[in-house]
Amino acid sequence: MEKINKSFLADEVYKRIKDYLFNGTFFEGQKIPSENQLSKTLSVSRVVVREALSKLRNERLILTYQGKGSFIANPANFNIAVDQLGEKIDFELFVKVMEFRKTIEFSAMNYAIVYATNEELLEIKEIAKKMEENQLNNKTFTSLDYEFHSKIVACSHNPFLISSHELCKEKIISVLDSMNNLEDSHGYAINLHKKIADCLIKKDVKGAIKLFNNNGEYNLARMKELFNKE
Repeated sequence: MEKINKSFLADEVYKRIKDYLFNGTFFEGQKIPSENQLSKTLSVSRVVVREALSKLRNERLILTYQGKGSFIANPANFNIAVDQLGEKIDFELFVKVMEFRKTIEFSAMNYAIVYATNEELLEIKEIAKKMEENQLNNKTFTSLDYEFHSKIVACSHNPFLISSHELCKEKIISVLDSMNNLEDSHGYAINLHKKIADCLIKKDVKGAIKLFNNNGEYNLARMKELFNKE
């Protein structure tokens, strides 16, 4: 990103970052640079950067989750009320389920790289393709979403990870369903699942975990915004 003249201040920083959203420099779910990094890159003060980010946040073009950072968002996701998400879910339950999934699926990815066959890993990508084919049917889409993550756990060939994940199937599906009910959310999810599958096929477990972790933090930021949590 090229440096910016200080005289433009917050409005110009706001416009510059917004341009990055529409020209593909930044993309949905991406964690944006910190205030310090943006300040140095754009040659303006942190106060100016903070003011510009606040304006973007008010438009829901970015979301912030304390301790995790700020993420590029899709404002259309929030054209829905909490009671329209589908199965009853609250923010605290969402957080706990995400923590559980992170624990199980991170371990499963590491073991899948060691124990899964190439055919099993290719099946994960096939499920992602089926998600794309069924993106107009939210119920089927969510079922395939669960199947995708369940298959990753199954590829660990660890019966204890598999049974633990299966035991929480109902709650996991509730969380997935709530995310997939957000307006205009399927495109982002399809792209993410394809990338995770590609990483696993390439035996790039660090890449897969990074994608999953960043997505989890972005989802927490989205749900925090939806539930109006400070």
